[in-house]
Amino acid sequence: MKIMQRQKLMSVLALSELEDIKRHWGDSVDNFNFTFLRKPEVGMVMAVGRVGSTGEPFNVGEITVTRCALKLDCGIVGVGYLRGRNEEHATIMALIDGLAQKHQASEKIADKNRYLKLADILQKILSQKKQAKRRVVEPSKVDFFTMVRGED
Repeated sequence: MKIMQRQKLMSVLALSELEDIKRHWGDSVDNFNFTFLRKPEVGMVMAVGRVGSTGEPFNVGEITVTRCALKLDCGIVGVGYLRGRNEEHATIMALIDGLAQKHQASEKIADKNRYLKLADILQKILSQKKQAKRRVVEPSKVDFFTMVRGED
């Protein structure tokens, strides 16, 4: 799997809701053999932001993350990191990451495209949810403006 494709898949999986992933993935964790390299665990990381005008980094604060790493029976390692506390989500992310890498090496075109299609479907769902939220918020939008005083 190309780096850009893997980055897109992992980003979309991390941002998507677990129920959406389960519904469109169509598999279960129980259907696969793997060993945990790092069982799902919850921890904290420091979020770093950038100052708008200079780009200087500053610490925004700590956020909760969940991570998981597993190894498929074929030897491929999959990882999952996401914001928040959801061990099942991190496990499914890691499993999908490993399977996507495995299927990219497959000879079957259907296997290669399966996870790219999943990423596209989840991206559309995220976009639809974002647009729906925007439609709800849009009526309350306030445009601020500055009037120039005529004293000069």
